[in-house]
Amino acid sequence: MNKAVVALSFLLFAPLFISAEEELTQEMILKRIFDKAEHSEKGIDQFGFFQENIRRELEEDGTITEEEKRVYRTTWIGDQRYAELIEVNGRGLTEKEKKEERKRKQKFLNDVKDKRKELRKEVAIAWKEVYDRYDFERLPAEPGAFYVYSFLPKNKTLPERNRTEKVLNHVDGKLWSDENFNLLRVRATLRESVRFGLGVLAKLDKLVLDYELQEHENVWLPASIYLKFDARVALVHRKRQETLNRFYDIFPRPDSTRAPAPTSPTQP
Repeated sequence: MNKAVVALSFLLFAPLFISAEEELTQEMILKRIFDKAEHSEKGIDQFGFFQENIRRELEEDGTITEEEKRVYRTTWIGDQRYAELIEVNGRGLTEKEKKEERKRKQKFLNDVKDKRKELRKEVAIAWKEVYDRYDFERLPAEPGAFYVYSFLPKNKTLPERNRTEKVLNHVDGKLWSDENFNLLRVRATLRESVRFGLGVLAKLDKLVLDYELQEHENVWLPASIYLKFDARVALVHRKRQETLNRFYDIFPRPDSTRAPAPTSPTQP
């Protein structure tokens, strides 16, 4: 096509593209991002994956004192997803670990039976409450991310019905989305220490959460979750830990419990 024609076409139609962009308010953009995120969460039940979990215990200077790697595989118990432990530190489970896994599965079944309605409600409101909890500011686009926003808690009294909400009320961060409003990544950091009063977890001093997503058959699924925290446990014990979860070898929800063999995820 003649360069002059291309230039003329751009001049003619650019105002239409610009006006369409201007018509989208910040509230509309964020609502579309969160609506799509919620839609993907509903679609995730149609897929399973293998999950590599690396847990590290840390000293104050970041020195690793203990490390363990576990691999889980998605299975379904009735209509409920379950992460079945299949490997520890590159080997199969010992008899003791198999026994512990059976106990964990039974506890999962009991919890689901007792709290099915509550669990469904928590999932349903998770993304809808985000917009009401934070103030957002749009930032310049970045490579691969058309919409970029920073966020921090609103300057008002926010609900703290449980420990999770209490932590959410004290984090700020950043989110990334593509031009089609697909959420790509969320990073959150604790702004200040959070006290929980009585209980096992008494005080949370530091927290970093980094959540990335990947596209699979038009559904955005977890790609990795990194979590690092520094907490005071039972008032006297200090616990510093980081965990990295990678999700790979995605497969459709099978009609049976049989699933493909795992392969190692790509290292970062």
